[in-house]
Amino acid sequence: MRLIGLICDHQPQRSDDCGVAGLLGGHLPGVGGVPAGCSRVPADALPTPLPGVMAPQLSDSTHGARLIRLICHHQPHASDDCGATRGLGGRCYCADMVWGGAYFAVQAVAGAGWWLAVFLVPAVRRATLGGLDPLLVAAFDVPLFVAGSVLAACGISAAAIIATLWSAIVAVLLVGYATMTGTAGWGAVLMIAAAVASALALGLVLWGRVPTHWLLNGPFRFRAADRGAPVYRHMAATGLQILVFWGLALGVVPAIIRWFEVRWRVDVPVPAVVVIAGAVVFVAASALGIWSAVVMSTLGRGTPLPAAMASDLVVRGPYRFVRNPMALAGIVQGAAVGLMLSSWLVVVYAVCGSLVWNYAIRPLEERDLEERFGDDFRRYRSAVRCWCPRWRPVAATVAAGIT
Repeated sequence: MRLIGLICDHQPQRSDDCGVAGLLGGHLPGVGGVPAGCSRVPADALPTPLPGVMAPQLSDSTHGARLIRLICHHQPHASDDCGATRGLGGRCYCADMVWGGAYFAVQAVAGAGWWLAVFLVPAVRRATLGGLDPLLVAAFDVPLFVAGSVLAACGISAAAIIATLWSAIVAVLLVGYATMTGTAGWGAVLMIAAAVASALALGLVLWGRVPTHWLLNGPFRFRAADRGAPVYRHMAATGLQILVFWGLALGVVPAIIRWFEVRWRVDVPVPAVVVIAGAVVFVAASALGIWSAVVMSTLGRGTPLPAAMASDLVVRGPYRFVRNPMALAGIVQGAAVGLMLSSWLVVVYAVCGSLVWNYAIRPLEERDLEERFGDDFRRYRSAVRCWCPRWRPVAATVAAGIT
């Protein structure tokens, strides 16, 4: 028996796959079994495989049984797949897929630990289940949530789907129960978190990525604003967007979250100085947001929304200190509203918003800017950080031809 390995160095375009097909769980194509873009190396020369990933045994009539290790170096764009195509009856193991399985493994351990605590610690049972019968709930939850997460961690896609759907169903039911009774609030909070995290992990397990590009379809698709439109029109559109965003994201949604927090009895008392500090921070962040919006609409000839993005690359005002001052201002505003409402859940809501923007929206936005402005944006990006402002403003001429 001879051990061989394949290292895939192929860097695909946005619309194709990694180019590795029929390797795992199926027969090797051709006599040599080395597809285009891959090279054969001794197995002992390969890096250590990813934790939890076992290379399957493959049979080949010419070369005998061989152990195949596949290491996919493909870094996918937001709009393509994992980059390693499933073989006949098998599956690929890209790093992101492994992370999805790893989450389900952690979820299985956490779920088992929680059930032990439910039966051993009365306070945990009251806080998470209220008056529900733990035996009845466990009869469904242990096989569908705990065991399902175990199977999902082992790479069974159907189990990942079942565990995710069950998490969402339990979250909805516990939200309703906690809202009606005022008990089991901590259970509702935990299951909401588990449902969201399971959905993200499911994307990794099924596709090797989270399909974030879905967020910017239809009316939210990236489009440059009308460059020929008068400045006052851009300012009016920006002002309307700010009113809607502040009213909903910083007003209505935090108020709803705070109401549920109190109703579920998961609120935590905070000293009055925290509320005052939140108000001060909110005013400062709002000033930064308004300053950024004015600069964007007047010099960039556009609005903050993807549907009418700035036509010009702006390196003026706050954009000389930080690349995304409006996003930074909005996230800080959200956290400040949480402080003013004495709501830790609203602060969590703001943090989650920052994660969504940083990992889902920002990569798509910056790719669009790079496509439209090329080297100008690349020079600006290398000189100005995304989140942490510079102490000294960058020169407005850091990139040629920018406003």
